Amino acid sequence: MAEDRKDAKVRFAVHVKPNASKIAVEKDNDNVRISLTASPQKSLANRQLIEILSKELRIAKCCISIVRGLKSHDKLIEINDITEKRLNNWMEGI
Repeated sequence: MAEDRKDAKVRFAVHVKPNASKIAVEKDNDNVRISLTASPQKSLANRQLIEILSKELRIAKCCISIVRGLKSHDKLIEINDITEKRLNNWMEGI
């Protein structure tokens, strides 16, 4: 099964709020919302998003990519080398 493989890829949507007063990771129903202190200028917010996800999920930054929404608040994130079960466990803990 793909969800049991370590090399599986998972995708999920995230809504970001740049220029926030503090960093926060929240879940609203099934939606992940992340407040970023970085500005969207020069992709600083996108870089901070990847750093936060890397720390939260304890996975290398190189395994995380923004598939869609580089210039939008709504983004589609793809993570390599993580199981869907592990991602779901993280989302349940938010």
